[in-house]
Amino acid sequence: MRRLKSMFKWILITWIFVVLTGMIAIGGLFFYRLSFGSKEKVDAATLPDVRFVLDRCKLGDSKAEKVVHSYQSMRSFSGSHFDAYKIQLANVTADDLIKTNVASEAHWHRGDQLSGAVDDAVKFAGIWLNEDNVSWFPKEMELRSDQVYVYPYRIDYLGDRPRAAELIFVKPSENMVFYFEAKM
Repeated sequence: MRRLKSMFKWILITWIFVVLTGMIAIGGLFFYRLSFGSKEKVDAATLPDVRFVLDRCKLGDSKAEKVVHSYQSMRSFSGSHFDAYKIQLANVTADDLIKTNVASEAHWHRGDQLSGAVDDAVKFAGIWLNEDNVSWFPKEMELRSDQVYVYPYRIDYLGDRPRAAELIFVKPSENMVFYFEAKM
């Protein structure tokens, strides 16, 4: 009986140690995410940081010349955030965009011909694009012109409204790509 009590005592001590260590680790992680680990980053992105944008829309990252501007907001505990990039390309034409439509499930849409979910997502983006931190990003009306193409990578709905979107805009006349990602 004595041996059983001693064994139970050590199991209990070990369990308390594991629980306390876990609580300290989780508390530290939350503190880090809410303080030092979540900072706004302005014009800090490099080409390797944004290569995924051109890969996602099937343009290929070899066309990227430089990141002109970037903005990454702080991350909230729930994951809410806003990221935007302006990327200079070596060369891109409307024909390049149309060619990628054939081999892809997602398609480029001309800004003046939007409907359905893509139209909803561009409206959603328009709300975020009024922030001072992204004055270099085209406003919603500019994105809806025949000079801009939209690639909807991801649109998440809650009910009948977008709550998150990942959109890629290309303005071939300027050889410029604009990336938008936001989550409420």
